[in-house]
Amino acid sequence: MSDQAQSLLSEFPEHTYEQWHAAAEALLKGAPFEKLLVSKTYEDITIQPIYRREDIANLEHRKHFPGSASLVRGSHAHGFLGAGWEVSQELRACKPEKLNSLIHEGLDGGQSELNITNCAAVGNLADITTALNGVAVDAISTRWHSGADSLAIAALFSIGATTTASAQAKTKTVMVGGAPMYPTKNIVENAVNSKDHTTLVTALKAAGLVETLQSAGPFTVFAPTNEAFGKLPAGTVETLVKPENKEKLTKILTYHVVAGRMTAADLTKAIKAGKGSATLKTVSGGTLTAMAKGKTIMLKDEKGGVSTVTIADVLQSNGVIHVVNTVLMPK
Repeated sequence: MSDQAQSLLSEFPEHTYEQWHAAAEALLKGAPFEKLLVSKTYEDITIQPIYRREDIANLEHRKHFPGSASLVRGSHAHGFLGAGWEVSQELRACKPEKLNSLIHEGLDGGQSELNITNCAAVGNLADITTALNGVAVDAISTRWHSGADSLAIAALFSIGATTTASAQAKTKTVMVGGAPMYPTKNIVENAVNSKDHTTLVTALKAAGLVETLQSAGPFTVFAPTNEAFGKLPAGTVETLVKPENKEKLTKILTYHVVAGRMTAADLTKAIKAGKGSATLKTVSGGTLTAMAKGKTIMLKDEKGGVSTVTIADVLQSNGVIHVVNTVLMPK
């Protein structure tokens, strides 16, 4: 050991765990150490401030390799590959509307399992339906802690989940930019969660169009991805979002919006009726030409540029979004 290291150790002599524990208790001023500084997770894992060798000396799993007994999850030795960990945070609310809001916040933040503690939030089927509104109940596991009411809640949850899943089957939740696009949310509420549409959202805010696209509508929005904006000449987006260019930016963005809800089936029908093309009047006052190449819908702008619909029919509470791979430009 170097002289410098030895000098450092002499300045900071080693203390025992008992000494540290006593100092911690003194700082707690009589409050119980185990109650304030030691806790357990739902998996019965003890969380404490300091771990020592003796804390892990008798852990059985240290004798086995991951994926082998006794660390097998399920009936095979594939470990987490067979059944991955769930991200599960407790959700507690005393009103079904608040619980629904917490559920969506958790899912938007990466939660992969619902862990609900009932706080008189749910007392009947209507409450269950409200709490689960917009939740893909058929695609996410749920833990519902309800104490003595467990049996009744389980029955209500089963009926409510079936009702909700049935409604969602008619309005499918589509994944865009790594996030679920809930049919019960409006265009802006969904767009802000897509990692592929951060540039579009920034542009909408700069143009002052957020409130418009949160209104009842309905609207059909052809939404360019970040990569689509990246195809524009360098510096174009940065220039457009400047306050002095708000009018020009608004014209470009509203050129991507058509009044009314036009699904892929509606667009295809219009294209067939037009014998190969359909003219769409945009909110900006310009026109787009819709065409089909096989089952793929394509759009031609007034400058002759062509954009492809890469994800169709992302249904919203106030319309529908079709993701496109190129920014459409008006005259």
